[in-house]
Amino acid sequence: MARISNLAKLFHAVSTRDWTTSRLLAEEIVEAEEKAGHHGAAARLRGALVQTGPRADETGGGQPLQSLLAVQPDLLTVLPPSGPLSDVTLPQKARVQLDEVLREHRNKSRLLAHALSPRSRLFFHGPPGCGKTLTARALGTELGLPVFVVRFDALVGSYLGQTSLRIREVFRFAEVRACVVLIDEIDAVGRRRGKTTDVGELDRVVISLMQQFDLSHPAGLLVATSNIPDELDVALLRRFDLTLEFPAPSSAEILAFAGREASKRGIRLINGVRHELASAKTFADAEQILQVEHRRILLRGV
Repeated sequence: MARISNLAKLFHAVSTRDWTTSRLLAEEIVEAEEKAGHHGAAARLRGALVQTGPRADETGGGQPLQSLLAVQPDLLTVLPPSGPLSDVTLPQKARVQLDEVLREHRNKSRLLAHALSPRSRLFFHGPPGCGKTLTARALGTELGLPVFVVRFDALVGSYLGQTSLRIREVFRFAEVRACVVLIDEIDAVGRRRGKTTDVGELDRVVISLMQQFDLSHPAGLLVATSNIPDELDVALLRRFDLTLEFPAPSSAEILAFAGREASKRGIRLINGVRHELASAKTFADAEQILQVEHRRILLRGV
């Protein structure tokens, strides 16, 4: 049976009219009963778990931010801060557009006074290791905001409606906390609908994701990334305020990036390291080569 501590949390959430936490706690109890082999009890509880109460954000009871972190502490992970956007190698067009987005957010009050809002839903696509995540972190640095990445292992639930509910919580978090929320590899929950090999639940998740993009008003930025944009639902792509492509970097761009990073760390690029960097295909490859060399230098003579 459900642990008394979980039931106490559920009762407290109900007494304070925190419907978001109540729902998530109830789902956790159902899942625990299922894992314990109490399939009859789990089925009965799941059948009773219908959303009859008002939403937390409509009643004022219970902050979505608090409920999300209390019940799903592993749903979001804080990323370490990075350098400014000027440290990121970007195509000129992308840099100009991102500078415009930053200017909009720095002058948000002026836009709001004219019934306008800054662009806050950004989509980055391109091959792995080409700076999409680093750019999201740099945007956080520029705006003085923390950057959270969504953990898909915690987002995707095994029961009907669980994933959609957790997606809604992520968007509520972005509304009440000024931050950058990174949905890395959004194709995991946003693939094109109607594939004969998929189950209907996956289509419902995509629809839920699109509704959240339509209804939410982020306090900071929502940044989604993908390596396979052609697999995304076309209607989902239309929900973004700005779409930017991150092409594979040239050899010259990789060497320039490595030079800047090596200088920051006090690493001298000897011929052996330069030879390794010449074979790098992405910024991530170059970063890994520099980390290996940095370790060698620190441990030399130890």
